[in-house]
Amino acid sequence: MKKVILTVDDSTSILSLMPVIFGPGHTVVKARNGAEAMLKLYDGLFPDLIITDLKMPEVDGFDFIERVRCAEAFCKIPIFVLSGSDRSTDKVKCFKLGADDYMSKPFNPEELMMRATNLLGRKRHASVIDLAETSIS
Repeated sequence: MKKVILTVDDSTSILSLMPVIFGPGHTVVKARNGAEAMLKLYDGLFPDLIITDLKMPEVDGFDFIERVRCAEAFCKIPIFVLSGSDRSTDKVKCFKLGADDYMSKPFNPEELMMRATNLLGRKRHASVIDLAETSIS
C-alpha cells in the first residue's frame, strides 16, 4: 500500500521535487500553507507523514504544527519540518510543539528520504501498539 505524504510549503520547486524524491511508492499531496493543509485534513485526508516548511503565508509552520498536535484525529501523524531556517531556537520551538524531525534547506534528498522512511516506520509501529492497547482494555 502506498504511503501518503502531505507536503506543506509555499515553494513550488519544493512541492514539485517531493514526488520525484519519494517516487511511485508514495502518494504526495501538496498544500501551499498550513491553512490549506488543515482544510485537506478536515476534508478527510489522513496522511502517513506530514512534511512542512515554517515560513508560509496565512498559517505558518509553527501554527500548523500546533493545530495538528491539538487535533485528536491527527495528533499522532509524524511531522517532519523542512525549513530554510537553521536557527537553534526554531528547531527547539518545533520540537516543543511536537515535531518529530527537523532538517534545514538546502538538503540532501537521500537523507530526507531516509529520515522520512524512519518516521513512516515509527508510525506503523505506533498504530500496532495502539491496536494492541485497544484490544487489551
